[in-house]
Amino acid sequence: MKRITVAFFIKGILPILLVLGYTIAVAQGYNYTQYKTDQGLAGNIVYSITQDKEGFLWFGTETGVSRFDGTSFQNFTIKDGLPDNIIYQVLADSKGRVWFVPFKQAIAYYYKGKIHNSKNDTLLRQTNYTTLIRSVAEDAQHNIAIASNCEVFVISPDNKINALHNKPSAKGLITALGQDEYKKFNILSPNGIYQINDEQLTYRTSLPGADKFYTIQMEIRGRNVFWRTNKGFYVKKNEQVRHFDIPPVNNFQVQNDSLVYVNTATGSYQLNINSSWLEREYLPGKSVSAYFRDNEGNTWFATLGEGIFRIHSELFRSLRYTSDNRPLKVFSLFDNGNNILVGTDNACLRLDLYPFKQLAKEPVFKTEWPVHIIYKNEDALFLATKTELFVRHHNGIYKYDAFKHIVKKMAIHQNQLVIATSSSLRKLPFHISDLVKNPSDQVLYQGRTTTVYVDNDSLYFGTPEGLYKLVGDSLLTKLSDISPHLQDRVADICKTADGILWVGTGGNGITALRNDKMAFHMTANTGISSDAIHFMTPDTDGSIWVGTEKGLDWLKIINDSIHVVKYTAADGLISNAINAIVVKGDTVYAGTPEGLTYFDKRNHNFHSRCDLKIMDVSANGKHISLKDLTRLTYGNNQVRINFTAISFKSAGDIRYMYRLKGLDSSWQMTRQRQLDFISLPPGEYALELYAINRFNVKSKTILLPVTIHPQFWQTGWFNVVIILCVILLTWGVIAWSNQLSDRKKTVQRQMERRLQDLEQKALRAQINPHFIFNCLHAIQGYIIDRDIPSANHYLSSFARLIRQTLDNSMQTMITVADEITYLTTYLNLERLRFEDAFLFNFYIDKHIDKDHTFLPGMMLQPYVENAIRHGIQNKTDGQGTINIRFIQREQYLICIVEDNGVGRAVAQTLKTSQHIEYQSRGMQLTEERIRLLSSSFDTPIEINITDKLDERLNVIGTEVTIKLTLIYGSRPPEKHS
Repeated sequence: MKRITVAFFIKGILPILLVLGYTIAVAQGYNYTQYKTDQGLAGNIVYSITQDKEGFLWFGTETGVSRFDGTSFQNFTIKDGLPDNIIYQVLADSKGRVWFVPFKQAIAYYYKGKIHNSKNDTLLRQTNYTTLIRSVAEDAQHNIAIASNCEVFVISPDNKINALHNKPSAKGLITALGQDEYKKFNILSPNGIYQINDEQLTYRTSLPGADKFYTIQMEIRGRNVFWRTNKGFYVKKNEQVRHFDIPPVNNFQVQNDSLVYVNTATGSYQLNINSSWLEREYLPGKSVSAYFRDNEGNTWFATLGEGIFRIHSELFRSLRYTSDNRPLKVFSLFDNGNNILVGTDNACLRLDLYPFKQLAKEPVFKTEWPVHIIYKNEDALFLATKTELFVRHHNGIYKYDAFKHIVKKMAIHQNQLVIATSSSLRKLPFHISDLVKNPSDQVLYQGRTTTVYVDNDSLYFGTPEGLYKLVGDSLLTKLSDISPHLQDRVADICKTADGILWVGTGGNGITALRNDKMAFHMTANTGISSDAIHFMTPDTDGSIWVGTEKGLDWLKIINDSIHVVKYTAADGLISNAINAIVVKGDTVYAGTPEGLTYFDKRNHNFHSRCDLKIMDVSANGKHISLKDLTRLTYGNNQVRINFTAISFKSAGDIRYMYRLKGLDSSWQMTRQRQLDFISLPPGEYALELYAINRFNVKSKTILLPVTIHPQFWQTGWFNVVIILCVILLTWGVIAWSNQLSDRKKTVQRQMERRLQDLEQKALRAQINPHFIFNCLHAIQGYIIDRDIPSANHYLSSFARLIRQTLDNSMQTMITVADEITYLTTYLNLERLRFEDAFLFNFYIDKHIDKDHTFLPGMMLQPYVENAIRHGIQNKTDGQGTINIRFIQREQYLICIVEDNGVGRAVAQTLKTSQHIEYQSRGMQLTEERIRLLSSSFDTPIEINITDKLDERLNVIGTEVTIKLTLIYGSRPPEKHS
């Protein structure tokens, strides 16, 4: 900002600013980060700022106090112990206490997590104030002075209190408490300024007008006295008083005997009282109440109504608005010698650089579209918008409309203008006279191009598929074959003085070529801000400036490696999206959608610090001290540690590295500010923790020992006892188990013998003599009748049945498919024997996999035989029918055998008249087998035999239902015991 005198500022500039609504003042300035209640601040009206011994910033507001660590705010109010929510001064002392001056006849301070006031602190209880407290201060000997309108209390480092009552004047009025360059206390009264020395008041000097005006603030530096009253700001220098007639002053901070920051209702100003210059201007148009510089070098401002502001860097300046107070959106920049041409959303503007940087009021060129490309030769200015190319020369403006293509980049090649467009690479006459006479163009490459760069006789141009090189007008080389890094969309190309060609891509970072061979490749993983490159320009020292959507990078080759310096909005850029760059000497200009930022590239060493603090430690949800971490018990082993790293320039961009030695020796990274260790086992651990801020500044490593003491049952002796008990118990269990196993094996062998006996009997019963005799008699009849095919067929079926019977008898369980095959063979033989006297059908549930569902072998045949012999054989009317069903119901298999025979009652009557040798014992044996098999199933096998009845309750057949546990598998299950 231009240096101006105070008088000139007040009489000349300020009225204009007030009329124009500060348009000129806000057009150029610094970049800030604002914090309000939306970000967690206690209140938007802020009176005071201080920084405590640990590095936290404290803000006194109208609605409480806020503590800030650079990431989040912690707020304190009356509920936390403040005497009042309005806190108009905060002061951090050398002991780590933070003092609060409320709008009340009381005072309080914060120390080690607690707010101390007159109700809970014996020291403060000894201070009784009759009026409001005006101020609190600390001297070089660490004494604390607390001044009200009528008394001063001085608290010594050993907490002794000296009360000075009504000593400065007869009126008993203390108007201000201040300090000199030696931090000695000075109090102002209507009689003059007094200095406190060893509990005595020593008269120092008079202050003109002190008895007439209400003095609010006073400071002394050397022989200069600074003070403000309800009438303005004053300086007494060499016994001469100067009144600075500036806007209403809210507060001032003295830097030294000549520089002072004056915070007013219209901004904050750095005033040089020796030269009467306003050196700098901050937050124009805002009511600033306090200025503060923290230990990291950040500048903070408190405002009355708009929260707090932090300057990103005073090394960066920005232009946000045009001369007609429109937002400045920069799309392109061009170095035009004594000025810079700026392409905006609707015009080409001129940025004058001397005597100071400002945008000219009149635009160089007006258009309806954003100006993306600017190029100039000795007699014409070329400007490209979205689809139009304009040429401005001394005779006027010529619009070249021979093609309608989006212009990407322009360059000069062999006295002709080469243009990269969305459809081709084209060549036009460079001089305006030739362009007007012969507006036709030559197509050098057909296809979408993204940028172009001229290197002597060679043309390098980019496409969405990669990089190409054109020598002359015909020799085309595809350089993307050199490396896969060059096969992405090319965004920009440039060459540095050392002969390196730099190629920026739209998503694969930057590739550097030396003699058309790859030399370097840089991505976000190896140091640059982003893989998506917007713009590049070389510097005179061989370095290169790169613009991305995430900031500005300065790349230098040092010792055959690339060193990267990053700049972002956190450093002072007005925006991270960089559209264009111009480097003039040591000044870098960066164009963004939010304005233009410029800075001196020599000042790129940012001072930063990173201070890691443990905020809270808890076990099982209860707060504990750090010492208690070594006294934890097994039941109190859920540990939570809260921490924060203070680095205001990082704006919350902080990584935390930690490891818990004794549990895991590898380092872990987190961005959270809390660690939880759940159910730590007994043992000794060591938590190591450090932070790394945005500038890779590492904090000190904090080491926290953690010990989880075991319970008695986790000690060594207890484990020995338990092991012995387990051994004895195991021996007893094994002995008992062996006895039980032997007994079980005995029962199992008995059951197996019984089951084998029953299976043999079932086999014999299954093939009863009467059935065999009938089968052989039938075969004999076919032979006598010379019906050889029928005899062969019947004999084959009979043999198959015998073989299946023998096979099934060898297995306790067979599949449903095998059971159906067996029953089919048997029923076909019976149908032949009974001359097709009955039909049979099988019904299988669709949910049953018959090849992998198992049931006991030879279980259904006796019931099927019973249905034929006693049901169907005795039926006198109609054809007989036997239906066999397999149904799945939940975890059960249901087997149903039903017939339409005479029923059980009639069958029993007829059965008694038959000869005993033809009575089959299959049913009885099957029931005994089922009883034995049931003991090996989770659910016993159920058999239910009922008569089927019609609507008139007449018997129309018999139904046998067998319900057993569903057994599914790929092979037969082991034989059940």
